[in-house]
Amino acid sequence: PVLETCDSAQDPCAAMVGDYEMCLAVSDAQKRQAQQLRYRIFYLENGAQPTSEMQAEQRDFDQWDETSDALLIYKRS
Repeated sequence: PVLETCDSAQDPCAAMVGDYEMCLAVSDAQKRQAQQLRYRIFYLENGAQPTSEMQAEQRDFDQWDETSDALLIYKRS
C-alpha cells in the first residue's frame, strides 16, 4: 500500500514545512515504501540490475537497511 502522509502517532518527529511533510520511516510499511521507491528509481528508471529476490519483491534492500534511517517526504495537496 502507498502511504500518503506521515503517521504522527508512530513518528513524533514528523515535521511540516510549507506544502511538505517529513518523517522518519519507523513502521514496517514506511520502510517498505522507501525501499519500493528506491527500487523504482534505481532499477526501473535508471536501469540498474536488481537481484532476483529484489525483482520478485519490487523493492531495493541491503545490509545497511538495519542500521540506516529513511526520511520520507510527502507533498501535501
